[in-house]
Amino acid sequence: MADFEYTETDLQNPQGKNGHGSLGGFYYRSLYKEAIYPTAFPPPMDTWHNKFMYGRIDANQNTVFPASQNLIAIPSSPGGNTLALNVVVVAFEKFVAHMQKAVFMSAVSPQGNSALLDVKAKRAYESPGIKYSYYTQDLFNNFVNNLSGKEKFQIKDFSSFLKVYGRYLRNVAAFTPVTRSNYYLTTHTSLFSTGVSIAIANGDASNDSKKYQDFIVDPNFEFFRQCAKKFGFVVNKNAPWILTADLFSSAFVEVGMGDYVSPLGQRLDKKNFFKTFYNPTFLTDIDDLIRILVNSYNQFVTKDPFYDEEGIWTTKTTISEQCKVSSKPRKILGPTAAEILSGAADAAVLPDRFLIDLYADLRQIEVESPLSALRLRTLKQEAYERYTVRPQRALSRRQNAADHINRLYKQYIYTKGAVVMQILTQKLLDKMPGGGTLSGESAEDIANDAGDIYD
Repeated sequence: MADFEYTETDLQNPQGKNGHGSLGGFYYRSLYKEAIYPTAFPPPMDTWHNKFMYGRIDANQNTVFPASQNLIAIPSSPGGNTLALNVVVVAFEKFVAHMQKAVFMSAVSPQGNSALLDVKAKRAYESPGIKYSYYTQDLFNNFVNNLSGKEKFQIKDFSSFLKVYGRYLRNVAAFTPVTRSNYYLTTHTSLFSTGVSIAIANGDASNDSKKYQDFIVDPNFEFFRQCAKKFGFVVNKNAPWILTADLFSSAFVEVGMGDYVSPLGQRLDKKNFFKTFYNPTFLTDIDDLIRILVNSYNQFVTKDPFYDEEGIWTTKTTISEQCKVSSKPRKILGPTAAEILSGAADAAVLPDRFLIDLYADLRQIEVESPLSALRLRTLKQEAYERYTVRPQRALSRRQNAADHINRLYKQYIYTKGAVVMQILTQKLLDKMPGGGTLSGESAEDIANDAGDIYD
């Protein structure tokens, strides 16, 4: 990284926010990272540089998400409908009570930001599954809007659709993930998708001046940070109104996890924490593909129910007859996604061998194709053998296949190329129909920023 001479004015009144351009943005991010935020203990959580995947992968590097039965409402949240992981809620409510006591005992200054004293959960868990549904819908919208006439002509039924859409998914996987396992590791999701982060205010993380004035120089900020640490939380460096559970710290183990045991009656630790509270995404990856393919075809037929079929030349047809084009209805897909998932539909409608091959191809492409063509073919065959034999009886046939494929590709989620793609994802999808806008840096700037993770 480049070294800067920070001015006294910038230190006292930081102006970092989106829209400064590449060099300006880099200067202000460096200023905030290296000089603005307090360096005194306890250290903050820096999700922009070295904690990007916190709470999204387990100890075995599987992509995970909170199991819904482990999410509960936070009592101190307005309306009581803000959720977080149960052990996180336990620790947070104890912290809230402590801060209330501090105010009552006059241990803090009555001046300053009330959010630091009257602590309430303003934002917490946000389902990454809902975002993934919208995301895959955007992928389909982009497919339809860019479909060529030749490709439209090729799609006459579900089988022909699979060939065209499967090719499309493989193409886009080089730029933006298709599988849930890699989507959950992109900038589309955040710490709020993990169930371990709670915001006590709503703020703009790109506005350094507001962060500085409202939190960092607040007379109670140091007290707030120190107390949060004692109750098992760390303050987010880039958004100081966000508290994240320091999962395996002695404080969080005592305050949050002290009364919990695993389903096997064991005390919670690094080895069983994620197995207890989270689900790995690979277990549903192939099922997701079934839903995506079936729902996409049904939408496609609804939007464009007919295809044009040209006349067939024979010695008995005239030129005018040959030039006629007739419209024919595309074949409706009979079984639903639920029927295919349950095995109630004819297996030939969407063969599991096709799904296994597609899943392996997508995972391969999403991490920049680390395997040779021969090794990839071997991996697919190995996965299908596990599908057939089903060595792990607790898993379904598809899950056995997905587990084998995931075991290989999960080791590549930290490769630099994969992280570059993860950071680029938001910018790329924003160009698609139905996407939002992302102000500030160019896609090239964002790609360069990925190198910060390795500094």
